[in-house]
Amino acid sequence: ADFSFSDSFICEYFNINFTDLSTHPSKWEWSLTNNHIYNNQNPSHIYTQAGTYNIELNYADVNGCRDTFLHPTSIIVNPIPDVDFTSDTLIGCEGLSVNFFDQSVSDTSLLTWLWSFTDYQTSTLQNPVFTFDTAKNYDISLEVVNAKGCASDTIKSAYISITRPSSDFAGHGSLCFGDTVFLSQTNYGLNQSLNSTYSWDLGDSTFTNDIAPIHYYTNYGIYPVTFIVTDTNTCSDTTNRNIYIQQVAAKLTSLSPTYKNCPPLFVNFADSSISYINYWEWDFGDNSPKSYLQHPIHNYIYADTFDVQLIVKSSGTCWDTILMKDFIIVDGPYAEVNYGPHIGCKPLAVTFNIMNEQNVNNFFYDFADGTNFGTGDTTIHYYDQVGTFYPSLWISDSLGCSYFFPSYDSVFIEPVKADFSVGTPNEGCRPLNTTFSDLSINATSWQWDFGDGDTDSIQNTSHNFDSSGNFNVTLIIIDSVTKCTDTLIRENAIDVYELYAIITADTLQGCSPFSINFNDNSTSESFVTKWAWDFGTGFFDSTPIPPDVLFSNTIDTSYTVELWIEDNEGCQDSTQLIIDLNLYPKVAFTTDTNISCPGMAISFSNLTIADSGSIYTWHFGDSLTSDRIHPFHTYWENGFYDITLNVITPAGCDSTLKIDSFLYILSRPKITISGGQALTINETAQLFASGGITYSWTPQTGLNDPYIPNPVADPDDTTIYVVSVIDTNNCENKDSLTLIVTIPEEPLALIPDAFSPNGDGQNDYLTIIDYDIETLSYFKVYNRWGQLLFETNSLSNGWDGTYKGEPQDMGTYIYLIVGYSKLGKKIIKKGDITLIR
Repeated sequence: ADFSFSDSFICEYFNINFTDLSTHPSKWEWSLTNNHIYNNQNPSHIYTQAGTYNIELNYADVNGCRDTFLHPTSIIVNPIPDVDFTSDTLIGCEGLSVNFFDQSVSDTSLLTWLWSFTDYQTSTLQNPVFTFDTAKNYDISLEVVNAKGCASDTIKSAYISITRPSSDFAGHGSLCFGDTVFLSQTNYGLNQSLNSTYSWDLGDSTFTNDIAPIHYYTNYGIYPVTFIVTDTNTCSDTTNRNIYIQQVAAKLTSLSPTYKNCPPLFVNFADSSISYINYWEWDFGDNSPKSYLQHPIHNYIYADTFDVQLIVKSSGTCWDTILMKDFIIVDGPYAEVNYGPHIGCKPLAVTFNIMNEQNVNNFFYDFADGTNFGTGDTTIHYYDQVGTFYPSLWISDSLGCSYFFPSYDSVFIEPVKADFSVGTPNEGCRPLNTTFSDLSINATSWQWDFGDGDTDSIQNTSHNFDSSGNFNVTLIIIDSVTKCTDTLIRENAIDVYELYAIITADTLQGCSPFSINFNDNSTSESFVTKWAWDFGTGFFDSTPIPPDVLFSNTIDTSYTVELWIEDNEGCQDSTQLIIDLNLYPKVAFTTDTNISCPGMAISFSNLTIADSGSIYTWHFGDSLTSDRIHPFHTYWENGFYDITLNVITPAGCDSTLKIDSFLYILSRPKITISGGQALTINETAQLFASGGITYSWTPQTGLNDPYIPNPVADPDDTTIYVVSVIDTNNCENKDSLTLIVTIPEEPLALIPDAFSPNGDGQNDYLTIIDYDIETLSYFKVYNRWGQLLFETNSLSNGWDGTYKGEPQDMGTYIYLIVGYSKLGKKIIKKGDITLIR
């Protein structure tokens, strides 16, 4: 074993590389420290703790032979310096000089120091001084190296904090006199975070410590504003700015007379406002348009007294206004004209009215359309020309003053005309697609009628004509402003040639296979020259009358028959017919049995393959039928039966299946019965039956066993007994006999002559032997002196020979029985009985 390593004298956190020099190595076990074992061939290790380390390698070669090598040279790890520093201050204003002091500790002397104060400013002094010129937080770092070459560093984030508040503010500049001045800090959030204080000098001997002062200056002029901000570290910032308060005063004069005894009056107006004015707005008070000249000239064309107003604005957007009441006076007659409506279609009826007349001697209306003048307090004029007209009113007074009273409104007759062009082609074969271009004047909505039942509301449109004929195309336009309309009809604008492909057939459906005869019944303005038939079966033809076509398939399906034609104009058309092909039903059926007994219901199962909605008719071979899909049927006579099922589909396809001798109905068992006779009530009869293996007699009343062939019958009345016999084929037959029961005319009620109530269990009670009593009214026993000793109305009760619990003497006693027989006859029986002890 042998190895080398990269260095033996290092500092903490230094990495050593180890190189294996062993012969034929296969496995390695490095002991590099007390706690670190490595198993790779050439390991590396970072030593994080000072000390002396002995290095040992234990290895094995490919044959499993092992060797251990302890390197004679130890690795010495020197400690790195513990870096730290302090300063004489941590916070201050811009321009703060800070003394830094190295506080690092090392096991040997320190040789170098490297301080970093900003991204690009450093120092190599042990205890430097640095000046911070910009407000922000500074990260300070120090790296030292000792005499053994071991280096270490540290960084303290945001160690030095340099602050500076901001005195920048908004609200300065040029303002108008009378405005309220709003001053606000631009960086209030920063100042607030520094717990700053504020000092404002507003330039007019007003001082305040407000955050955002609101101030009103009582005079115009220039005001120097000073704003000082001081933060919690006594760092301050100052801003000086001027506020200019402008004065604007509107003033007007006239350079010509402002009075005249009759219109018109021309007035030269002059602006004499104070300040640097760059905007003028004149209102002359006569409803005429405003003027924006500095010194306008205005013509007053009717008599009245007029207010004049001037609005001025300075370059700093300050403004002022002046209103001169009754500044212009023009004498003469006065009147006003009112008319309407002002807009519409020709001919438009406009009503004129003269109103508010003053000193008017004569007047007339000028309609401004070249027609005669109108008179009258109210008149109606019809405008039948297109254009804009400005009507006026001529008035005069008795002094000879006259003029046209102007109208600042107008009458507008809008030209509305429908027009359009038809694109090409406008004639041809179906379908014919033609474009239509609107050429109308002053239309805002359009309604097209193409003459074939279709319409459209698009300005420029196209239309597909699918039917033949000559079509008139109509366009109706509307002006949404004036509601004026106009209509244009272009007759025979479109000519679509007639050609319609028509197929006729002798039928459209059938049962596979079947043939159909087709004919061409197409119509054309000229004549058809070409035909192309496609029958959907792979068969084609090009004649007007094709041969009969056979349709055959193994499934229900449809065939599309198509005819394409072309006439001598080159027009083409095609049409289709749908042929429905249906299959004959595949009839099949079965039953739950092919052999059965008479009277047993047989279930028939329909196995037919047919379309839904098919009609089924069963013939059961006994002249009876059914239309149910899965019927039940009962046969009553033995023999063979032919079964027939007929099926008709909704398409009329008809199929029938008949199976001869499909069912065999067995014979009923042959019953031999005897025992019928006449009986007296309470007599029995022996009944006998044979012919089967099981028997069932009904009714079961009076029979000792209703399920044996020879029961004993004891009926209370005449009874018809029916016996049901089932043979080895499980077939059943029935027969009956009658037992005639005779009841004597005198009802019977028997009682013994004597009884012995001595407790020996025999004949201890005196009871009625009931032969014919249905209801017992009472049974009484008396002694010979007529004393009642016993009474009951129940046939099951008897006298025990006692009276009130005391045994009676031996002797003769009298009984009385009253009741009703089964035939409703009253029974009365009395006699003597003997009590024996």
